[in-house]
Amino acid sequence: MFKRGQQKGDRWLWVNGECVMGRALKKITRKREKNSEKDANKRLSDKLGMFEKLGTRCQECGKSFDKKNKNMVRTWRVFVGGGEVDLYCPACWRDSGYEQTRD
Repeated sequence: MFKRGQQKGDRWLWVNGECVMGRALKKITRKREKNSEKDANKRLSDKLGMFEKLGTRCQECGKSFDKKNKNMVRTWRVFVGGGEVDLYCPACWRDSGYEQTRD
C-alpha cells in the first residue's frame, strides 16, 4: 500500500532519506515562475509595441502632441482599445467623461 519510507499521513514521499515529492514540487514551482515571467515579458513587449502607434494629435480637438515634452507626456491620456491607440489632451479627456467611468 505504502512505498518504503513513506508513512500513512505523510505529505511527502521519502525514499532512501531523500524527499522525492519535494524535488517534483520545486520543479513545478520553477516551471510556473518561468512561464509567468515569460507572460509578463510578452505583455510588456506588446505594450511597448503600442507606443509606436501613438498619434501626434488629440483624437477630439486635433491639438498637436510632442512626445519629447515631459509635461505633455504626464498630462495627456492614452486610451487603448481594440488594438488602436487614441490620444486625448487633458481638456478633451475631462469633457469626454472617461474620468468618471474609471472610478
